[in-house]
Amino acid sequence: MIVMDIFPSWSVILGKAPIDWCEENYVGDHAELLGFRVAEYHNTLTNGAYCLAAILLGRIWHEKIAKRTIKRGHGILLFYCLCLLMTGITSGLFHATLVWGWQKADEIFENLTVLTLFHATFVNTEKNSTNRVHLRILSHGVLAAFGIWVFPEVFCEVHLIIMAFSTVYRFAFHTGGRLHAMTVFKTASYALVGFAGWICDFAFCTSFSTFYLHAYCWHMLTGLALYEAGKLLMSLFEEEKGL
Repeated sequence: MIVMDIFPSWSVILGKAPIDWCEENYVGDHAELLGFRVAEYHNTLTNGAYCLAAILLGRIWHEKIAKRTIKRGHGILLFYCLCLLMTGITSGLFHATLVWGWQKADEIFENLTVLTLFHATFVNTEKNSTNRVHLRILSHGVLAAFGIWVFPEVFCEVHLIIMAFSTVYRFAFHTGGRLHAMTVFKTASYALVGFAGWICDFAFCTSFSTFYLHAYCWHMLTGLALYEAGKLLMSLFEEEKGL
């Protein structure tokens, strides 16, 4: 069947990923994490930044609900926190095992996290927009996941970059005032520096191998950026904003 030919086989899904980051694999004591032998210790450990960001955002969200300052957008906020948490889990599993399937799962959830932010910025611009945004996120998420699985070489990176710049643009120019724009700038700066670390680790491994830039620059700074972005997302649904 044509559809079956499009998707990768189980041998590919459960096999080794074609990409191996700069950190050496299964080296010394660093091969042990929580009693398990992991391929990339630092890259695995630092994915906790995404999980921590999701948990802290969930706590802030809970407090805002208790204070009745947020009455809309619960589904969007929950989905964002869930995708952020799953980004940390799946990325951690990928770096621990270097399995292709976990790599794709990581890419799917990081794209879902960013595209949720992007579509949430349209909440104030449409009648009955919350339900429409739910549909936008669901439709876009399914298409993005499909693209990542069937075009595994370039789709994730191209789509993620486009969505990241589009999201920054939407937040900077369509959702707030000066203080809000300053927060967007700070958030975008974290992400940009993190991406610079990603590039250096990927393209100049021999020069930067001792710095673990993928772990301590990309993971930590993008985790911080997504945490700040989550607070911006909550601000869209604040009761005092007139929603």
